[in-house]
Amino acid sequence: MTDKKYARRLVLDATLNTRDLGGYMTKNGEITNFGVILRSDVPACLSKKDEKILDPYHIKTAIDLRGKTHFNEEQNILSTIKEINFYNIPMLGGFKELEKININHNVNSYETLAELHEEALYEIFSIIANHNEGATFINCKAGKDRTGIISALLLLLCDVPEEDVISDYEISYTLNKKKFEFDEKNPRTSYYLSPPKNMEDFIKYIDEEKGGAAQFLQSLGLEKKEILNIKRRLLN
Repeated sequence: MTDKKYARRLVLDATLNTRDLGGYMTKNGEITNFGVILRSDVPACLSKKDEKILDPYHIKTAIDLRGKTHFNEEQNILSTIKEINFYNIPMLGGFKELEKININHNVNSYETLAELHEEALYEIFSIIANHNEGATFINCKAGKDRTGIISALLLLLCDVPEEDVISDYEISYTLNKKKFEFDEKNPRTSYYLSPPKNMEDFIKYIDEEKGGAAQFLQSLGLEKKEILNIKRRLLN
């Protein structure tokens, strides 16, 4: 399904961190399909150039993972397009909630983030499994933490090597730093960093405590046929 219309990173005017999960080789030599899943920071608007770039994806489903406060403060332009099935499924609502994850202000405890939002994860992956037409666009605020968890689980489900899953996560810092001023000593600005250990720990949690991505999704309530359908969309 590789095609010159598709690219790993989409250079849009509206966002900094929009990427396609296609083009990753799995451990058995398959390659994930382009044009199925887009991961991103929030698109508040779209330029004519952006519309042209996104047109080949025929986006039919969009999932915004921001909490209601952030969702209401900054519009997601995809929510206004009638041809798109749009969902707002909150996974945390803002910095105060993020700080509750642990006393060290470590928003990047993705294991805890997943445990706190199992119902949301079930809903998200059910939508991905049952919407087969066009691409699915998934975003949070910066396209790093919440979107990063979903993207990692999708790549792990396809048996993409751990190194590539971590690499896909790490690039968010590089792409986002144009927008945010970083201070590694300030917990709030450090939220936008994407050090590999965060994803290494999450992958270890999924593999060792949950039995792998497929078993984890099944434990959330997804049926085997739904999990197979997600893999089919990304690999066939």
